[in-house]
Amino acid sequence: MAKHWFGIDVQIEQSFPHGFITTKLFLALFCELGKARFIRELDSIPTDVSLAVITSLRKQIAEYDIEYVVPEKLRPLVAS
Repeated sequence: MAKHWFGIDVQIEQSFPHGFITTKLFLALFCELGKARFIRELDSIPTDVSLAVITSLRKQIAEYDIEYVVPEKLRPLVAS
């Protein structure tokens, strides 16, 4: 991600996974501009990171109701 966002090639040991891990604020609560930005950024990041984010949303859906986690128009993103 450092290379993606900042153009620097470094090795960083990451101990915390990408995605919606500890938060209780999910996509369903984002304003329309926030949802649009989320989609743009998800489409622009490396595939392994976007898959980790989607996986984290799927786990949150399993714990919470899908209506609380993902708005209806973005549910195709997390369809498994």
